[in-house]
Amino acid sequence: MTGKTQALYKQKTVNSNNVKYLMLMLLFFPLLSFAQNKIVVLDDSLKTKYLSLEDFKWSFHNGDDMQWANADFNDGNWDTVNINFGNENLLKNWTDFGWFRLRIKKSPQTLVDTWGLKINHDAASEIYFDGRKIMSLGMLGESKETSVAVRSPYLTIPLAITDTLPHVIAIRYSNYFHYFSNFVGFNAWISDLHHMNEKQKSDQRFFDYLLM
Repeated sequence: MTGKTQALYKQKTVNSNNVKYLMLMLLFFPLLSFAQNKIVVLDDSLKTKYLSLEDFKWSFHNGDDMQWANADFNDGNWDTVNINFGNENLLKNWTDFGWFRLRIKKSPQTLVDTWGLKINHDAASEIYFDGRKIMSLGMLGESKETSVAVRSPYLTIPLAITDTLPHVIAIRYSNYFHYFSNFVGFNAWISDLHHMNEKQKSDQRFFDYLLM
């Protein structure tokens, strides 16, 4: 094989490898995008404490589409955001209405099956778990006039997690009011259901006492 022939052969090999690499990237990119947000793992420590879900990035999209509640919906091209935000750090293209999604799982299998979710906001929301609506807070609307904002500081939302597979929390959310300039988003915590219920009752008794 002459030098010129060898050079052409090497060039074809390089081009062929580049094409293969590109095809592999195109094949796996949707999977990588789908998994871009970390799955929150619930462990044994949550028997005695809360886990703040503000510490994790959520998937977010402006607008409204009920398909976004579904557990198998691919939110890989959504923005990744913090859920606690205010007027000075509003989400990109925030229109006062949108959806937030987060994946959670428990490990190991022997952990409790009953969990508690706490949501704090001065807004309106619907909470979905694997596509099923499990709670409504306030009333969602398309404007301030058609919405009702609430805060439910002592409400525990029960979740059943009986396996170690990923599950999706999806929150349909609106806040047209901006009652507090530094709190347009929301807080969220998760814990063992029994522990959260006891903590919520204790907190309520304490604050009721302060108001006496």
